[in-house]
Amino acid sequence: MKLEQLEKDHIYHIYNRGNNSEDIFRSKDNYEYFLKLIDKYLASYVTVYAYCLLKNHYHLIVKVEKEGKEVTQKISNLINAYTKAYNKSYNRTGSVVYKE
Repeated sequence: MKLEQLEKDHIYHIYNRGNNSEDIFRSKDNYEYFLKLIDKYLASYVTVYAYCLLKNHYHLIVKVEKEGKEVTQKISNLINAYTKAYNKSYNRTGSVVYKE
């Protein structure tokens, strides 16, 4: 899959929703874990200006602080890590968020 390069010093609105608008956050623990993953994967690469986590989707407003495709890869890693944990917690398989 081709990763798009996000440009340094640009601000982006990153968002995604659950497949078929299904919930991607079922419990307080899900929200907290997602925020921990944002810190783990993105803190060194972006400044998070705002976020909104709703039951079936999320929004992040970030400013990219580093050059290259590495930021895009870190966002992908965040989504994959959350998906793996979510699937394990709820005994399910497949993607959690919608992919075009």
